[in-house]
Amino acid sequence: GILKFIHDTFKRINENQELCRNMLDYGAGCSFHVVIGAAGVVSEICMAEYTEKNRAALNDWLKGEPDAFDWFPFLKQVVEDFEGNRKEDAIEDRKRRLKAITKAVVSCDLRSEKIIQNGYEGPYDIVTCVGVVETCARNNEEFEAFVHKLSFLVREGGKIILGCWKHPPGVDGYKVGNEFFNDLPVEEDYVVACLKKAGFSCIETTAVY
Repeated sequence: GILKFIHDTFKRINENQELCRNMLDYGAGCSFHVVIGAAGVVSEICMAEYTEKNRAALNDWLKGEPDAFDWFPFLKQVVEDFEGNRKEDAIEDRKRRLKAITKAVVSCDLRSEKIIQNGYEGPYDIVTCVGVVETCARNNEEFEAFVHKLSFLVREGGKIILGCWKHPPGVDGYKVGNEFFNDLPVEEDYVVACLKKAGFSCIETTAVY
């Protein structure tokens, strides 16, 4: 799944001694899935999310609020299953580290001229954006424009990890609770072309299940 993919990707970047000091998770939702996978490598994290409710959920966990969602099973999976670290305090150490290096939870809006809260424009060594662009875009022109906007958040020579949902034929979105989210259907070749047009090179593609 996405947790394993993110963890392995950041591990490989680190092993290649590529610069990955700071990262931005753009469109994080109320989820720490992406940053949990990266927390063992990066030194500083910024999380950007559109809705106030989701930002509140992220901040509740960071502050240790008692009614916050429990991310312990996901931290456990990364530390024990992916990294093989079964030391007594390893999971709590990773939890403390993730909270310490998450420096900000800020607002963002990909459809706005100013796509992220003032003061957090970067540039970042790595920007992750999973399941966002194809949900925001109503057509291919917007999709291409949104990828171009995101490119300005990445430092020269930095990386973007862009994840897009791929649905079975006839399915054009997904449901969270009672709310349905439409997705623009995009093919791998088209996404690669948009990334190239935005100035990215050395593009790799992977299917994550």
